[in-house]
Amino acid sequence: MPAFLHDSINAFVQPRGVANPLVELIGHKDLGGKTMLYLIDGLYGGEGWEGWMQPWRMPPFLDQWPASLLLSQDPVAIDSVAFDFLGTEFAIPVNADNYLHEAALAQHPPSGAVYDPEGDGTRLRSLGVHEHWNNARSKSYARNLGRDGGIELVYVTRDTLATNPPPPHAQ
Repeated sequence: MPAFLHDSINAFVQPRGVANPLVELIGHKDLGGKTMLYLIDGLYGGEGWEGWMQPWRMPPFLDQWPASLLLSQDPVAIDSVAFDFLGTEFAIPVNADNYLHEAALAQHPPSGAVYDPEGDGTRLRSLGVHEHWNNARSKSYARNLGRDGGIELVYVTRDTLATNPPPPHAQ
């Protein structure tokens, strides 16, 4: 089990408000700074690092495979949404989203850390939006609820694509 290699990021050994090296990875100019689109492959899902796959119980999956892709230009928002889905379906340690709080508030994080991944004296600014959905039934975020800013979860299904095909590519 590789957990001993990850003590600085593992939620079960770190309380909320502790600096997290994932923030500097996300904010580094040669990693997060060059990433245009973040993708999470949720085709199958399982609990724990060993990844025993199982159909998901929550709607809209209802004992089917999640068969989903998450896409975002915001690294914090996409992980926030993934956290909500995984946290609803599986047991997640209490402080597992600590790095998201730190990343969203990187300029003044709860830990008080100075995130400067390049070591050039330039402190990171917010790396994205972090929030949790209102509940696991409606799965609504700030923009879904009509607020300015925040996350908006948009569902695209086969039926959606059949009735609203994407526009043809410009030549």
